[in-house]
Amino acid sequence: MKSWKRITLAVFGLIGGTTYFGYWSFSEINVALNRLSSSYTASVLPAFHVYKANSHSLDAEDTSTTSLEVSFALATSTQIAVGSATSSESFATATSSPKFKLILTSPQKSDELYGGCEYRVSWQASSTISSLAVALVDADTGKNIATTTSGLIKENTIKAGQEDFAWKVGAVPSGTYYISVSKINGFETQTKSGFFAVNPMPKDINTKGQEALCRVSGGVL
Repeated sequence: MKSWKRITLAVFGLIGGTTYFGYWSFSEINVALNRLSSSYTASVLPAFHVYKANSHSLDAEDTSTTSLEVSFALATSTQIAVGSATSSESFATATSSPKFKLILTSPQKSDELYGGCEYRVSWQASSTISSLAVALVDADTGKNIATTTSGLIKENTIKAGQEDFAWKVGAVPSGTYYISVSKINGFETQTKSGFFAVNPMPKDINTKGQEALCRVSGGVL
């Protein structure tokens, strides 16, 4: 009987010890986990917040930098565009001129004129002409013949509706020539007639002969 009691007490002792040991172990493990959690919270979370704050700061700086770069680029582009437009406008104002289309219709190519006869210098124009600057040019040398020699007035004022003016040929040496138009209404241009011949008036013919020669060649004495 006593042996049974001892066995029972031993069993309860073992059960109690095991239960106590299990409870104690669980408590220690829980304490360890709590400490580990506290340590993680104390070390990792602040670092995360610092990282997050730095990330926001960097993003803000990137955004600010990008905005500044975009603003600078836009401002620079605008300045360049405005500067280019201004330069173009100034250039156009300073150098551009109306586009005149003018064709000299007389004297014509292969005409033969004579000194002392009066001919009509005529043209067709796309716009109203108020003035013409012209010159007689030697086709062989490309040099202008002086007005005192050619008889061709350099600056000619043109009336409304007028499409020609008179030219009394002077003492021009025999040769091939053309008329050059250097200005139309004060604006520079480059227009010229076809090549034509100019000959001195023969000295061995009388006035009637001179009139006839002028008339035949398209002019008047």
